[in-house]
Amino acid sequence: MRGTCGIRLIVCIGFYRGLWIPLVTISAVRAASFTIYTNTKNTLYNDQWLNREGGVLPVAAAGAAGGALAGSLITFGSVRESRLRLPASALSQPHA
Repeated sequence: MRGTCGIRLIVCIGFYRGLWIPLVTISAVRAASFTIYTNTKNTLYNDQWLNREGGVLPVAAAGAAGGALAGSLITFGSVRESRLRLPASALSQPHA
């Protein structure tokens, strides 16, 4: 019984040690995503691209545009730079 307490303590410390970075980063990403979404919707309404009183369609269009812009900016902002480069073989060989 006495030996298992040390193992539990090591597992518990390892769990909490790796817990904080994901919690902080996901909070920052979600805050940025919501800010982009909200500002996009407000810009569409304030610049009169869409009218809030126009029914469901303009509200849905503003939500879709805000969500698409927030999702794409967060995705392209978080992808590693090495994933964006094309291999040299893809650029040199013509497709048949």
